[in-house]
Amino acid sequence: MKKIQKIIYLLGLFVALSFFIFTLGFSTNWAVGQMLGDFFIKAQIANKDMFRWALGGLVLSGLCLVFRVHINTKFFLSNYILSGLFVYYLVGSAFTTLKYMEPLKAMYLELDEFWLTLIVAINYGKISTDIFDIGIMLSYLMFIQAGLIIFMMIFKLVKRLKRAKAKRLMQAEVTA
Repeated sequence: MKKIQKIIYLLGLFVALSFFIFTLGFSTNWAVGQMLGDFFIKAQIANKDMFRWALGGLVLSGLCLVFRVHINTKFFLSNYILSGLFVYYLVGSAFTTLKYMEPLKAMYLELDEFWLTLIVAINYGKISTDIFDIGIMLSYLMFIQAGLIIFMMIFKLVKRLKRAKAKRLMQAEVTA
């Protein structure tokens, strides 16, 4: 189970880092700015909101590694607190991203043909909604990752309770 624990927390770092990188590049392609009007403004608001969540999640995943949550055989209170906060940031990031992706995708597709062509010309690409789909996919990955960490926290708690019960039984036998 120790290897699984390490994998779960290292995957957590990977997911948090991936989401952080996603937020850094999310609205880069729309750098033509104010000419895109309401879409650009809403994309910037979404990007700032997602970035805050991503930064918090990345910091917490790093703190989990610094405090050795990924290799501790016995969880301490600090491990539960850090893991719980990390789960909170993963779930918050996922909900925030899902809240913005579909409306922004619809707004992007409703942009005037001229502006879509301009974006493509500036960015040497094609009209694509891939960035929105990647955001949705990352959201579901964050939900899965949060579930894995919750599973690990419950497993460690149950294991600790069983150890405490066994210790009490041994002490009762010794005193009897």
